[in-house]
Amino acid sequence: MQSAFHQTVRAWDGSYYVPRFSADDAGRAGRVVLACVLAVGFLYCGVVAYDVLQDLRQVKLIDLRAVLYRVSVGDAVLTWLAYVCGRDLLRAALR
Repeated sequence: MQSAFHQTVRAWDGSYYVPRFSADDAGRAGRVVLACVLAVGFLYCGVVAYDVLQDLRQVKLIDLRAVLYRVSVGDAVLTWLAYVCGRDLLRAALR
């Protein structure tokens, strides 16, 4: 019976079980999955930051104190995270 994870390789001195996916293949797949997860997280932070900035557009300079009531701590942290990630991605792209 053939396993889904191993394949049998026959050599002159016997048979061996060899993994179907090498460590390099697993590393490449892991990097792709990690990049996709980070992209989704960055997009979520960007959407939250955009919503926060659109909400703050309506605040007048004289009502600056109202910002504390409109923006939650979580929204502020996600906005800051989107800014930092975007800045670092832009720096990496320009190198």
